[in-house]
Amino acid sequence: MNAGRRVRILIVEDDYLLAEELRSTIGEWGYEIVGVTGRGGDALQLALEARPDVLISDIRLSDALDGVTVAEEVNRRTGAKVIFITAFPAEAYASGRDWGAKFLGKPYSDRELRAVIEETLGDRSEADRQP
Repeated sequence: MNAGRRVRILIVEDDYLLAEELRSTIGEWGYEIVGVTGRGGDALQLALEARPDVLISDIRLSDALDGVTVAEEVNRRTGAKVIFITAFPAEAYASGRDWGAKFLGKPYSDRELRAVIEETLGDRSEADRQP
């Protein structure tokens, strides 16, 4: 990541209240929220345009694309790290573990959310240092 640039986060969550809570909370921590959507197709488009560092996604979304498919594609095409926030962690874990996704079960605390974001960014920082 570029020194001095804020970490860019895309939120993919179809529960409007939870999405807004995530936007507010994560934004207060100093991260740049590059978009919020509950639709998989919109998430792919936003990710390609905004090039987030981190994608935070639910598994079940409000259109034909599920969060696992979206996250895997965003990770492949942009290199964004992925955090799944879900009530169905087994579904995400089944496919996300092979490409380094992190998981946070619902319900979660702000402390847990912040810890998994920081852990994810630590992983990214290490990967960025690799030749």
